Amino acid sequence: MYLREALMQCRDLESEVAHVYEELAALHSSDKKLSRSWERLARDERLHARILAALLAAEEVGEDDGPFVVDLRSRITALRKLVDRAYQAVRRGIEPEEAIRLAEAIETSEIDALFAEVIELARPSLDKLVAIVDKGEVLAHRHQRRVNRLRSRAETSPGASSAGSPHPVA
Repeated sequence: MYLREALMQCRDLESEVAHVYEELAALHSSDKKLSRSWERLARDERLHARILAALLAAEEVGEDDGPFVVDLRSRITALRKLVDRAYQAVRRGIEPEEAIRLAEAIETSEIDALFAEVIELARPSLDKLVAIVDKGEVLAHRHQRRVNRLRSRAETSPGASSAGSPHPVA
């Protein structure tokens, strides 16, 4: 498994956990405090998903799929099974006590450790992206100079005339 794939799958897991918590908030909406607690957990998981999505975008700036991270597939698969069980439990409707046990199972699983590990693996891609963004202004000036040189060369080359050109230069 390459880093890109791990980022995608971990992002999806975090989104799915957020969805489970959102469903629990709706299911227990008659208890405002409990519902708000589920909403806060969902918001935290959505933030994790957005962070992973941002790191995925940074990774996509690179020319390859990132490092090969073999050992993550089995951990992601185990977490996927846990999230699937959570979905099934929420769909059938569960009492607050069972929902809390479910949340404890999710939160004490490897999901946060995996999140932290994938972030650390993607850090070099983020650093590269920051360097590219920092160079952006320099590159814009460099491109403008190149365009100006092209214009000068075109104007001084033999037979250069914009009269017959379908796209005159402003």
